[in-house]
Amino acid sequence: MTTQLLIDALMMFFGLHIIHTYLTSFRRETIYNKAYRCAAWAVYILFQSIVMFLNSRYPLFTLFGNIILVAGLLLSSGCVDVKTALFRSCILYASWMAVEVVIQSLLLAVLGEDPFAAGHLISNFTMYVIIQMYKRWKGRDLTAPLSFRHWIKLLFVPVSSMLITYYAYAITLHSGQMAFFSFLTILIILINYLIFDLYDKMSAQTLLERQNQAYEQEILLCVRQVAEREEAYRQTRILRHDLKGRLVALSALLEAGQAEKMKKEIEKMLEENSLNRHGTSETGNLALDALVNYKYAAAAAEGAQMHSLLEVPAELFVEGTDLCVILENLLDNALEAVQKLPEGERSVSLAVQLIKGALFITVENPYQGAVTMDRQGKIQSSKTGEHGIGLLSVEKTAEKYNGEVTISHENKIFRVIVMLCQPEILPKES
Repeated sequence: MTTQLLIDALMMFFGLHIIHTYLTSFRRETIYNKAYRCAAWAVYILFQSIVMFLNSRYPLFTLFGNIILVAGLLLSSGCVDVKTALFRSCILYASWMAVEVVIQSLLLAVLGEDPFAAGHLISNFTMYVIIQMYKRWKGRDLTAPLSFRHWIKLLFVPVSSMLITYYAYAITLHSGQMAFFSFLTILIILINYLIFDLYDKMSAQTLLERQNQAYEQEILLCVRQVAEREEAYRQTRILRHDLKGRLVALSALLEAGQAEKMKKEIEKMLEENSLNRHGTSETGNLALDALVNYKYAAAAAEGAQMHSLLEVPAELFVEGTDLCVILENLLDNALEAVQKLPEGERSVSLAVQLIKGALFITVENPYQGAVTMDRQGKIQSSKTGEHGIGLLSVEKTAEKYNGEVTISHENKIFRVIVMLCQPEILPKES
């Protein structure tokens, strides 16, 4: 009895290791709430202990309990939304269940007796190998949540697969058609993998489409910046052309002793000369100047001040569209937040600096009220109640340059720091 309990305990911990491997097969974990993550693991381990002592007498209860708890573990890792967590958990257990019944069927056909312990061990090892292969070839991606309509259609496949596998296995035990059942179950495993891959591709496509919309907007901003620069140069040429005549007029006013008229004329000239000099960014980088100057004007129109520190050369290793995606989303979020403050307190600070080959983008803004967080500790959008797609785009763009996104909110100051690494300083793969 003691030996059996020891074997069951070892199998349980091996199963926990399989689940942990599955969780880390996706993109890098971001742990905002360690207490929630530890609690999720504690509940899952407790559930596995109860199942071990009950000796799996309630298979459907065990199955769906595992699905819910693994979805909770996925949420606690801070990598996915609720729908994606539930879908990935269903896919895992639909495949795991199919692998286990195939192996049990094959062993039953070969040995002619109930090989539960050996089959359980082999199926766990098989799932471990499959997950390790997935982790090496496909893991660590960034996706956007699918719509509920698409999600429920795709979720139907793993849920129905589990029910079909469970009841088909019970029927084939009596009919003895194990070969056909094994073939059918292998097909179910392949179908679930295809659906899993389709889900990730659709999620990635959703994020890409939203990011492309941002790219299109940034291209329009660059075109507008070029047009504004051309207009500024044209106005400057006109002022230079008219300067001699205006100076003669000013001289006449001075000789006539009309100082007040001369003062007004000078003020008018200064005002005309400043119409196209409201930009705050003159780094020479077209994408950076275009977006910062546009946001500077937008902030002024909304009664907010925008302070910028731009210490970068005209040529950067970051593509212009990527730079615009990051700045557009961060500055939009900051300007939206300060609109809730009294007019005199509306300010946004931007710093873009190239330091030792790495580009640092920092956006700070004051805010009022509480920052809304979800159960995984992720920032929620005040407009949708979901994870901000803008921050997802920023994270995906940062990962393209092996960078990081750091978010903090202390003393009523919200701060986002994005670090992008230049290819020459990226760590070499071993």
